[in-house]
Amino acid sequence: MVRAGQRNENEILLQVEDDGIGFTPEKLARLRTELADDSGEIRLESGYGIGNVNQRIRLYYGKQYGVSITSGANAGTCVSIVIPR
Repeated sequence: MVRAGQRNENEILLQVEDDGIGFTPEKLARLRTELADDSGEIRLESGYGIGNVNQRIRLYYGKQYGVSITSGANAGTCVSIVIPR
């Protein structure tokens, strides 16, 4: 499922969600750590795509924006992107 909408009066929220196998808690923690890393280094663990998109959003709009991931093993994954309106 793909959703787009206003998060609040100043932000847009884009989400892509699936009902697949999801991530283990350990894998999800590694991905979140990489997305929170401000070193400018893109690691292969999360793939170039997610890390690159997150870095570009932060570069253009600031560190309060970017990509976040929620997931559960056998419960699917939701990738959210927040950008300014």
